[in-house]
Amino acid sequence: EQRRMERKLSYSEHKFRSVFASTPLGMSIFTIDSRGDLLLTEMNPAIRNMLNIQEESLAGLPIEQVFPSLAGTPIPPEFKKVACDGVPWHSTNVAFSIDGRHQIADLFAFQTTLGTVTVILQDITDKRQVEDRLKESEEKYRTLVDNSNVAVFTTTPRGDILFINDAGSRILEYADKAELLKENTARFYAATGARDLFLRQLRKRKEVSDFRVEFITRRSRSIVVSISAKMENETI
Repeated sequence: EQRRMERKLSYSEHKFRSVFASTPLGMSIFTIDSRGDLLLTEMNPAIRNMLNIQEESLAGLPIEQVFPSLAGTPIPPEFKKVACDGVPWHSTNVAFSIDGRHQIADLFAFQTTLGTVTVILQDITDKRQVEDRLKESEEKYRTLVDNSNVAVFTTTPRGDILFINDAGSRILEYADKAELLKENTARFYAATGARDLFLRQLRKRKEVSDFRVEFITRRSRSIVVSISAKMENETI
């Protein structure tokens, strides 16, 4: 029975070592020493490549020296809890620095043996930078739209208004934008069939420029507008 258990243990260790060496996810192993410090035991090739760490000199150092930016944060104590209690832990968007390089990662920690914790690091720096640039671009676009003197709006093909800026409200003479959002764009076309013609052209070309048409405002005033539109994912 003991030999069978030893074989199972050896096989399990072999599988872990195989995953540790070959996974594209960064993995580090830390062990609590007799003084209660969390010391680095080992790093897999993925995390060495991810953090551009080549030398073995970090082994045996406390986590606060391996990752100085984590010193004083709740993360090392959380790793210790995992090593002692065995309850897995996860945190997202963790910022840290290595040799002056700023990284952002998702962290997963689990106990391998009593007093030992394995930490999986998934680098999301590039993803976060793309998200931040997209957010910045969206904010710039929204600022431009909100301050434009041109009506900008989004509708469904049926004519339901999903969004319209302040300029659109002014041009259509609506003091209450909430009231305008309840309207259907068909209500503004003065000529019967004008909206159907616009939709036919838009469906055929996916994009329409300078479509001139007469609109009727909320105050029943006639105005001529030029519509440029694009259809994407059944949204105009």
